[in-house]
Amino acid sequence: MSVLDGIRSLFSSSDQRCVLTLSQTVGLFEGGSVGEALGMPVKNRTAEQLHQNPVTDLLGFGDYTTPGGSLSVCSASSCGFASFMADNEVQGFQPQRYLALCNSWYLYNVKDEIGPLRLILPAAVVAGALYSALPHISVKDALMSLPDIVCDNCISSASLFFAAAKYLSCGDNPQDAIKKAIDLSSRICAELGLVVNHTGITSSFRNILSTSFASTEGGFSSIVLGAVNSGVFPDLSGCLVGSLAGLYSTSDSIPSLWKSSVSGIDSVRNAGETVHKLITHALETVS
Repeated sequence: MSVLDGIRSLFSSSDQRCVLTLSQTVGLFEGGSVGEALGMPVKNRTAEQLHQNPVTDLLGFGDYTTPGGSLSVCSASSCGFASFMADNEVQGFQPQRYLALCNSWYLYNVKDEIGPLRLILPAAVVAGALYSALPHISVKDALMSLPDIVCDNCISSASLFFAAAKYLSCGDNPQDAIKKAIDLSSRICAELGLVVNHTGITSSFRNILSTSFASTEGGFSSIVLGAVNSGVFPDLSGCLVGSLAGLYSTSDSIPSLWKSSVSGIDSVRNAGETVHKLITHALETVS
C-alpha cells in the first residue's frame, strides 16, 4: 500500500456525527493558546531542568525577551486552519487549500524538522474535532498533501493528535480516547511503513498524552502543566495537550487569569466561535 493510499483509507468518511458545544470548540482554541503561552518561555529547557524548576504559572520572558502570554506559530496554525475552513465553506470545505499554502511556507521558510510539527499538529487537532462532527468533509484530501512536504514523524504524530481530538469529540473519556488514538496511530505507522522507535518524536508525544491524561482530577491546569514540564517541545506540547484538555473540559475549566493574560485571546476565542458556527451550519445543511 502506498502512503497516499494509506492516508485515503485511514481517513475515509464516517457516518458518525458528534455535536460539539460552543464551550468545547472555544475551549479547544483557548486551551491551546494558554498551553503554548505556558511553554514559550521555557521552550528550549530540558526535562531535567524543568523537573528541578517546573512551570507553575504564565511566566514573563524566561529564555526569551517576550512578555508572559506571548504566542508563536502553534496557535496561529490552529486559528489559520479555522479561518481557511470558513473561507472555503461555500466551496465545499476544502482544507487542502490550507495545506497548499503551508507547503509554500515550508519550502521557503522551514529549515528544520520541528517547524512543520508546529504547523501541522495544531491544525490536526482542529481537523479531528471537525471531522467528528462533519464526517462528509474530506479531511483525507487535505492529509494526502502531507507525505510530499513533511517527515514520517510529522505524519505519524498528526494521526495521533487527529485521532485524540476525534475520540474526545465523540464523548470518550480521556483515558480511553488517548488509548484508542495511540492504537490508531500505531496501526497507521505499521500500514504506511513508518518507523517509530522508542526514542522517536511520535513515541514521546504518546508518552506525554498518556501521562498528562492519566488523571483528570487536577483539571485543565494539571493536565497542561504536565505536558509543558515534560521537556519535549514545551510550547508545542503545551499547545497540543492544552487544546485537547480545553476540548474535553470546556472553556470554563481554563483559569480566567491565564486566558486574560494571553496575547490576542479575543482572536483565539473568535476562531473557536467560527468553528462552532461551521459545525452548526453544516449539520443543518445535511440534516
